[in-house]
Amino acid sequence: MRARRRARRGVDDCGGAGVDYTTIQAAVDAASDGDTIEVRGGTYIENVDVDKRLALIGEGMDVVTVRAAAGRIEL
Repeated sequence: MRARRRARRGVDDCGGAGVDYTTIQAAVDAASDGDTIEVRGGTYIENVDVDKRLALIGEGMDVVTVRAAAGRIEL
């Protein structure tokens, strides 16, 4: 049996070339265990539920902002 190749998925809130998704949640939903999600600079206002093993990598704390959508904050 052949091992599945881990995918790299790009996220950018403005879309653009080389980007797979405009929301982090859409990338998480499409990902499989072991995939990597690369988040480009921008502001993402969304609630993100992660229920699998992923690598979530941002361009940097000074360029990526994630804010909870109104009405729902869970820790």
